[in-house]
Amino acid sequence: TQVLGAAGPEIEKATRALAPVTADKVVATGAGRLGVGVLLHVAALDPLKAADANRLRRGVETAAQQARKAGHRRVGVVFAPGRGLSLDEAAAAVARGAMRH
Repeated sequence: TQVLGAAGPEIEKATRALAPVTADKVVATGAGRLGVGVLLHVAALDPLKAADANRLRRGVETAAQQARKAGHRRVGVVFAPGRGLSLDEAAAAVARGAMRH
């Protein structure tokens, strides 16, 4: 993705080292060249199932909760719609998840 390209190869390497990550989990890596302290990766897509807006929302809620506990005051969210989930549905799920915390 463009984010991984901007962050640098160490992010992709870090995420591969953490794999496999089951759906509904959030893992942290360094941020490479992005100029932020940490990246929280939400594993919201199950490779065997269609995308689920509720799963995405729960993943973003978990990431927001972890960010808050870690003292992060600003959070950016990058996402892509999955199989069967439109861009509007994915954006709404991300917004709902972020607003809960």
